[in-house]
Amino acid sequence: MKHIESKNKSKIIIITLLILVVITAIIFALEKTRTTNFIKDPFYAPSAAELEQQRIDRVNLNDKSLGNKGDIKNAQDGVDTSKDTSQIPIAHSFTISIDKITQQDGAVKVTANTSDSSSNEGTCSFTFTKENMKPVVRTSLHKSGVCSVEIPELEFTATGIWNLDTRYFTDNQQATDKREVTIR
Repeated sequence: MKHIESKNKSKIIIITLLILVVITAIIFALEKTRTTNFIKDPFYAPSAAELEQQRIDRVNLNDKSLGNKGDIKNAQDGVDTSKDTSQIPIAHSFTISIDKITQQDGAVKVTANTSDSSSNEGTCSFTFTKENMKPVVRTSLHKSGVCSVEIPELEFTATGIWNLDTRYFTDNQQATDKREVTIR
């Protein structure tokens, strides 16, 4: 009787070990193909291509075709957002000028001043464009003659020279200022 019990125990131990070996082999295969992330490799470093793809993936790709409406799509009062920028007249009573552009701490910061002395609320748009790259667009409210935005560097899909088109919209009029900006 003891001989039969020891045979059954041996079979159970062997079957259990085989199951553990199979599970370990499956997990190992999945880890090698990076299907799972059970095991953290302390020496793993993504390749330059993987890092660039991660950077591109983090960029908001929801609006692939901004056209000329991209810079006013989030505009507040005083702007007809059904029009594109070519349909909004240039103002003669106010201007906008880019005052300061900095790149530090992982962000691009832009400040622009307007000469609008009215108490109307307005909206500023900042559109960065580069050939064959997705535009980077931000809007901000006009406060005491100043508009400013802060954009994470990761949203710029390439380094180099970008064109910055800054616009101030109020009372269905606009003022513009343009500048070349180097993103590093």
